[in-house]
Amino acid sequence: MTEINKNKAPIDPSPTSINSENCPTFTEGLEQSSSTQIEEFFQRHPIYFRYSVARHYPLDYEIIWKFSNYLDWRVLSRNTAIAWTLDFLKSTDTQNHLNKYPWHYVDNPWNFLRYNKALPWSKEIFECFKDEWESA
Repeated sequence: MTEINKNKAPIDPSPTSINSENCPTFTEGLEQSSSTQIEEFFQRHPIYFRYSVARHYPLDYEIIWKFSNYLDWRVLSRNTAIAWTLDFLKSTDTQNHLNKYPWHYVDNPWNFLRYNKALPWSKEIFECFKDEWESA
């Protein structure tokens, strides 16, 4: 093992492990790349593409449902560019995806969603999902 790599932690390939803090060269490199280079990069690394879209892109409900089985809802629940509404959260499809993980699981989507600044907190939203907020 080289001196440079000796102290690095093993790479965690899960989408929730990818962010601009632990991949600064990834985000810095993309900022200075052409759109063709970015497209080629994402074609070679689809996990980064799925993470970036789920985490940052202003997805509408139609797109979310069309690709709901491809999106990681642990990442999607952190997306502040989505218009999180009570109706969206109450839908059966949303409930099925948000409740896939056990409540005590660290990467439970409800845990991330409750800290999402785009969530329009109201008494109705709190009361409707009281059990989820308390167990997350």
